[in-house]
Amino acid sequence: MVALVSDTSAHDPTTARAAVASAQDAVLATLDSTDFRLRQRYEAVPAFAGTVRSPRALDRLLAHPLVRRVDLDPGGGGSAVP
Repeated sequence: MVALVSDTSAHDPTTARAAVASAQDAVLATLDSTDFRLRQRYEAVPAFAGTVRSPRALDRLLAHPLVRRVDLDPGGGGSAVP
């Protein structure tokens, strides 16, 4: 999960969604498809999910000024009962 810095405080939902998309586009444009596989873009949340396939991609993400943080997906079963 890649959390982004974005001004989503706009009262207009259309403007907020455009700000999220713009931040996502700016970060994703710096990544090569061989180094990062996008899994999910969110419309109203300044974040996206994907698979980092190389140390170079992780370094690029962490160095980007619009990236707030990169979190690992711990996996799990959610509501799975043992």
